[in-house]
Amino acid sequence: AKLSGYSKKHCVVIEDSTNGIIAAKSAGIFCVGYNSVNSKNQNYNMADLEILDLKEIMFDSLSKKI
Repeated sequence: AKLSGYSKKHCVVIEDSTNGIIAAKSAGIFCVGYNSVNSKNQNYNMADLEILDLKEIMFDSLSKKI
């Protein structure tokens, strides 16, 4: 977030692994857990939002959740 020049509240992480989700949440950033066909045995419970398809990510709906 710091390198991008934006605050954490204006950032979103899209992650398909348990460790990535943990890292995003530990950093205090909104996290979308991408449960893809290639992601096996991952835990998406900590993600703020879980999706099955990247087409599910819409700015309008995300901005209401962040």
